Amino acid sequence: WFQILVILAVFVVSEDLLAAVLVGILLTCVDFILTYARVPCVVEQPVRRAELSCVRRAPMVQLTLDHVLNKWLLVVRLKGFIFFASAQALVAQIREMMESEERASVPQYRRLHFVIFDC
Repeated sequence: WFQILVILAVFVVSEDLLAAVLVGILLTCVDFILTYARVPCVVEQPVRRAELSCVRRAPMVQLTLDHVLNKWLLVVRLKGFIFFASAQALVAQIREMMESEERASVPQYRRLHFVIFDC
């Protein structure tokens, strides 16, 4: 209702329909941004694990891959859309994860190297 009242007020005060339409478009855009900025884009917490592959490998190769990728790989499952503010929050969360590993003096070979965004 707020948007409608503002549009009507602009129309009554300015007596210009174009100004009221432009204010309505601006208010709608701001409302859209504020609404979708609060929608989380991540389905579940990002996890560090090796994703299953359809490729058949030798058991020793598979164990080595699992061991390495459980340390190096971060899988982030997304809902299918990312908005600017939620993308910025997601990047900040991943950066914090990487910085916390650095502060904790985790050896380089055990730190996060790759991030997969799974839609």
